[in-house]
Amino acid sequence: MKLETPEANYFFTLPSDFNAKDFLPHDLRRHSHNANYFVDSLRNRMILSGNCEPVTMYSPYLKRMMGDNYASIVKSLIDGGAVDRSKSYKVGEQSYRYVLNERFIDSQFVSVPVTNKPMRKRIESRKAELAAIQTEWRLPVHESLARSQELNLRIHGHSSRDLLSRVPGRNPYDSQGRLVSRIEERDFRLTIGRTGRVYNNITSMLRELRKMLTINGHPLASVDIRCAQPALLGLLIQCVTGNFRFPKTHNIRGRGSFCPSFPSLPSFCGQSSFSSYLSHVTDGSLYEHIGDRMQSGMPRDDLKHRILVDVFGKRGSYNSIVENAFSEAFPDVHSYIRKVNCDGQRPENMIRLLQRIESFVVIETVCARLFEVDANMPVVTLHDAIYATPDRIEFVEEVFDEIFTESGFKLSLAKTLPSCN
Repeated sequence: MKLETPEANYFFTLPSDFNAKDFLPHDLRRHSHNANYFVDSLRNRMILSGNCEPVTMYSPYLKRMMGDNYASIVKSLIDGGAVDRSKSYKVGEQSYRYVLNERFIDSQFVSVPVTNKPMRKRIESRKAELAAIQTEWRLPVHESLARSQELNLRIHGHSSRDLLSRVPGRNPYDSQGRLVSRIEERDFRLTIGRTGRVYNNITSMLRELRKMLTINGHPLASVDIRCAQPALLGLLIQCVTGNFRFPKTHNIRGRGSFCPSFPSLPSFCGQSSFSSYLSHVTDGSLYEHIGDRMQSGMPRDDLKHRILVDVFGKRGSYNSIVENAFSEAFPDVHSYIRKVNCDGQRPENMIRLLQRIESFVVIETVCARLFEVDANMPVVTLHDAIYATPDRIEFVEEVFDEIFTESGFKLSLAKTLPSCN
């Protein structure tokens, strides 16, 4: 299976009740294909965000794809109520964010052919560029993962749609329904991000829907890293201090002994709280420890999200009870995060580093070793988790443990088996 190769036919995925000409002034209606492009691209970015939140849209790219009148088209969509735009904007600091208007939140989305020839050529050119980048980044393990997904992954479509119909608000803009349809239609995607993260057909899928997936006809079992992002930060600090041994990698031809390449990182100063931090991330108890210190009764999933937003990826400076509890418990670690993130001016720094380590461990090491042992291993990944059939999940767990033993840094794993119901 080739990764993201250009196709002969191109389609926009649009709300069935959306007609671009209804939102454009008379002099722009002949550019309705550009409005369709914007709506399609916006929805795709919203889905990739994981929860259909407002997202940034990059002006130079829009100008290239939509032409010099792109700003007028976007303004018309906003003025007409098809698209909403955030009011906050600061030059060089904060970009506008866009989201489809709520009028389309429950719409059925349909495929509309791209008939404008110049637009088709621009899409084809862009897809060729992306394919070239993917070719440069991909490794044999990515080819194996793509092949495994294509050959083995299925979904119970009827049960999935029934679930979505019974859970209001879980399928905004038909985002989840479209994921189900793509698997049914055998329309598989596997792309590699700049940090090495793999994005596939289940990346943005709801946890409830993942229970409808099968591999080789079997329900999915999984192994993932407990407290993944905090645990990977511990691994990062071990790398910086020279206390991490990179395990041997397999099935990565052409790169030799590959290991993550980090930008120039500040040294880690102080150890007073780091040993305690390591203890809590290696046994998977960090979220419970912070929750106990806060004594707020915050649900674990909410606390996990707030640690990611208010500690690991905090933008700027604002008061947070979660950050306060974290900094009091682990002052050395908190100080290091702020240093890597330039005191909140570059909050993406730490997140990208952790994604890079995650990809190295899960994809380029564990998965690569799985495929070396069994080239036809039926697996699919979701960031720090590996899904397989129940009879092979112990093998996945064993390889994780093998890698951690070689590295000298043991992390706690969570194994999930399918329900017997």
